[in-house]
Amino acid sequence: MVSGTSQSDLPAPGHGPVAEAGRHRFVPGKASLILYGCMILLTAYTVQDPARSAWRMAVGQLRRIDERSLAFESYVVGLGRVPLDVISSRSISLTNMSHYTLHLAKPRGDCGCISLSLDSEVLPPGKATVLRVSVRAPSTPQKFAKHVTIQCQESKEQSWVLTLTGDAEADVWASPPRIEIEYGGAQQLTSRVVIHSNQMLQQVESGSPLIVLEGQVDAEPSAGRFTKVVTFRLDQDRMDAGGERRGASFLLVRAKSGSAPVLEVPVQWRPRAPLLFVPSTLEIKSDYGDPIQVNVTVFLRDRTQPSESVLIQPQVPWLSISDRKNFPGSITLTLTISQDSGAKDFEGGLLTLETKEGRMDYRCVLKRARQ
Repeated sequence: MVSGTSQSDLPAPGHGPVAEAGRHRFVPGKASLILYGCMILLTAYTVQDPARSAWRMAVGQLRRIDERSLAFESYVVGLGRVPLDVISSRSISLTNMSHYTLHLAKPRGDCGCISLSLDSEVLPPGKATVLRVSVRAPSTPQKFAKHVTIQCQESKEQSWVLTLTGDAEADVWASPPRIEIEYGGAQQLTSRVVIHSNQMLQQVESGSPLIVLEGQVDAEPSAGRFTKVVTFRLDQDRMDAGGERRGASFLLVRAKSGSAPVLEVPVQWRPRAPLLFVPSTLEIKSDYGDPIQVNVTVFLRDRTQPSESVLIQPQVPWLSISDRKNFPGSITLTLTISQDSGAKDFEGGLLTLETKEGRMDYRCVLKRARQ
């Protein structure tokens, strides 16, 4: 007999290492088979149409909308030099750089001078649309910047801004555009204005015999612009002789001698008030009853004039000057307003003050309580 393993040593059927390994094999249950099948179907479903998978990441996509989702052809558009009060139009391309459709809201401008339109408000991934912008330039020479804001319905937090810049200018303009002269005492009535133009200017003329031109100097042209500095004065002798203490006229700018003016620069003049009141207007709200007192300070612009020489008189019967103190360059008044029935609501001149430079009124607004 050959030595070895006897039949009695062999494992019984259904026992041993092989049978033991078979018992631990994975046998999928019913729930696992259903889940596995759903995954296969979902994968096939989205491969056929990738747009159908949007619902799976809707929340994530909303959070990932940022400034890179929408690309502008240019975020800053320069309009250059534009005439005053003239409309300039531009078209800017917008491209959807994301992987999902954007629904653009109506664009908004930061002022009423901007008109906007979008060729399409629904923008699929990778597609572009055109934003059409019209801007009306300011009516006065100045550099300007306007802004257009665009948002999408998928994210109210994210916005994109387009900036439009330009330089509004006229063919001819003055700096300052209007001249106001307030004079008094021995003040020199001389002033100056600078005329800017895109063409050579021939001359500047006075529109009134009271405006005397003293000089016109042409500066060196710069950046295609011409500049003329004009100095003039008011003829005080003629003003005093004619009694024209205040008035208005123009400086007339001509491109050619004898041609129609290309610009009229307003010039106004008036005498400077000789007195300054604090408060400037007396406003009183009171009930009927005992007299009330208020204090007013009068400052003299011409400090060489003695304050005692200023004549002050009440204009209404229910006002009296109970105290007056004269100081160098100022006067302090204590006014007493009676509370009788004759002192009703009032608005008008309260005091008359007369100086060597002229006569002035001090105004008052009085509001009475109703009985």
